[in-house]
Amino acid sequence: MQTLSVAPQSSASDFTPAVLDQTYLRLSDVAKRYRCSGSTVWNWCRVNKLPQPIKLGAGTTLWRMQDLLQWEAAKIAENSSKGV
Repeated sequence: MQTLSVAPQSSASDFTPAVLDQTYLRLSDVAKRYRCSGSTVWNWCRVNKLPQPIKLGAGTTLWRMQDLLQWEAAKIAENSSKGV
């Protein structure tokens, strides 16, 4: 059985590739990371503006850190190409 590590707000430099595969964030951590509310995180997921979370059970939903970092990199590249 694989152990899940739940990390608070962190940057890409805090993790090695092997650790990224096992790092997950809770809703409150994702909201803190993007400085928004939990309902905004859910709205972004609903309209596919944020990677979809992994639902582990009735009260447990997590986001993979690796998915969020890839999404951030894509957003940065998209904004760079637009000159933003």
